Parts: sequence; C-alpha cells; structure tokens
Amino acid sequence: AVENILLLVFGPNPRSVTLPGNVGVPILGATVELSRIYAFVGALILVAGFALLLQRTRIGTEIRAVAANPAGARLVGINTRTIYIVTFALGSMASGAAGVLVSPFSTIEPTAGTIFNLTAFVVVVLGGMGNIPGALVGGLVVGLTEQLAGLIFPDQSPLLAVFIVFIVVLFLRPKGVFGRSS
Repeated sequence: AVENILLLVFGPNPRSVTLPGNVGVPILGATVELSRIYAFVGALILVAGFALLLQRTRIGTEIRAVAANPAGARLVGINTRTIYIVTFALGSMASGAAGVLVSPFSTIEPTAGTIFNLTAFVVVVLGGMGNIPGALVGGLVVGLTEQLAGLIFPDQSPLLAVFIVFIVVLFLRPKGVFGRSS
C-alpha cells in the first residue's frame, strides 16, 4: 500500500539527491566520495548509539529482556506492549537515518526498499541475530563484497556475490559470524 501511494504521489521515475561539495577524497590510493565517508561515519555513530542504548540504559535492558523472553519480562513487570512500540519507533528512526545517509549515492524510488530489506537481512544474519557489533561487521562484509564483485564482474549484479558469501557463511557458521549457541 505504501509503495503504491508513493507511486501515485511522486511518480515512477527515480530521483536522486545531490550533496553540495561532494568531491572525491584520496584515501590509501583510492578516491572516495565525501558522501560515502559521511555515510560511513554516520553509520558508526548510529551503531555506537544503539549499542550504548541497549547495553547501558534501563529501556535497553527491557528491550533485551522482551526479546529474550516476553512472558518472563511480563512477569517481572515490564510492559511488553510499550517496549514493542518503543522498539518499532527506534527501528523506524534508524531506517530513516539510514535512508538519509545513503540518499546522496543511490536513487530514490518507491520500490527501492526491497533491495535494502534483502541486504539488511543478509547483514543481520551474517553478523549473528541480535549482535550489534556483528551487524557492523556483516555490513562491512556485504559492502566490500558488493564493491569487489562490481570490479571483478562488472556485467553481473553485485548482489549475486553477496548471496554466494551469505550461503557459504551459513554453511560454515549457521548462527552467523558472531552468533552464539542458545
């Protein structure tokens, strides 16, 4: 429904955002656009913020308790409905921030969310479910795999290489790179 409403309002043509002063910066012999550096630093800040929130605050402890055992959390007085709402709001805020960070170097269209959902799924599973540092490492693995695949196989979709890495990791470590046994 949301995609179709966006199609009606904005039309089907992809749009892009230009960042003023988006120049290439030489880093270790490679040229990296300033927008990609901003996105990387922004992502690190978001990951650090969420890690601190989940590990060092009362609401973070409650979120982890509800994720681990909703019935047990309810028994100790945690309002699980409120935690679900807060968690949904935090996830929505993170998605919005991610959209802002990647908008200068990707096209924006109503159906763009599908590819981001697939990539996010791969990142989370690669890093280990519920593991924030693992998700960061999973994101780096996916990003590097996409870039290397684009260089080595320019005629193929970089996502093909990402899914090959994904399948190999799942065969070797079914719980993800940083996943732990239950």
